[in-house]
Amino acid sequence: SKSKTIDILINNAGIYGPIGSFLDNDFNEWKNAINTNLIAAANITHTVLPIMLKNNFGRVFNIAGGGASKGFPYYSSYATSKTALVRFTETIAHEIKNSNITVNAISPGFLATDIHNETISAGRDKAGEFFIETQKNLKNGGQDPLKTFNFIKKLSEPDCKINGRFM
Repeated sequence: SKSKTIDILINNAGIYGPIGSFLDNDFNEWKNAINTNLIAAANITHTVLPIMLKNNFGRVFNIAGGGASKGFPYYSSYATSKTALVRFTETIAHEIKNSNITVNAISPGFLATDIHNETISAGRDKAGEFFIETQKNLKNGGQDPLKTFNFIKKLSEPDCKINGRFM
């Protein structure tokens, strides 16, 4: 039988969940964002990591986003899930540090994607200052996604030993 090989895993799921004051959030929607942004990445990593360990090579990337870098008012489920994803990254990286597998979290900057339509729909009253930033960044086209691709490509090289970082 042919053996399975998975060299690179990129966990890139991301939803904002409810936008607005935490106390006004629908808590089922809040938990759904945690499930999408954190639990799904952990589930896929749990499935793929044994294959990487068996093959003695792998690169896992968790797209954490800016929600993990500081407080993100009115986006509590997004910020909480992405911050937890960073800690998950650091923890798993430490657990497998003696293997040829690395686990890192990436914050690609503001990429102009459909997720930002949620901020526009929520409006300034619910989204706060991020509403204005979103409009400005969308107008400017956001970051070039090719920069993130090239960064991940560099971190995927077999001789790269960077592990357990949020970059």
